[in-house]
Amino acid sequence: MSLREKLLDDYRAAHANASYSAKKGYVDGLLAAAEVRNAVLSHLQLLADKVGGTPARRHSNIPL
Repeated sequence: MSLREKLLDDYRAAHANASYSAKKGYVDGLLAAAEVRNAVLSHLQLLADKVGGTPARRHSNIPL
């Protein structure tokens, strides 16, 4: 095993995983595989009743 491969393996073991991202605060939380379906369903139910109106116009056409 070359030095590069060893360093890559060490980096992947220490930093390239979900628990490292959660520990650093890059993600809100971790879901187990069994919880993913329920989490997606509950978030989609929250969005089902959302009504997104069109934003107010910020600029009008000038008369020419």
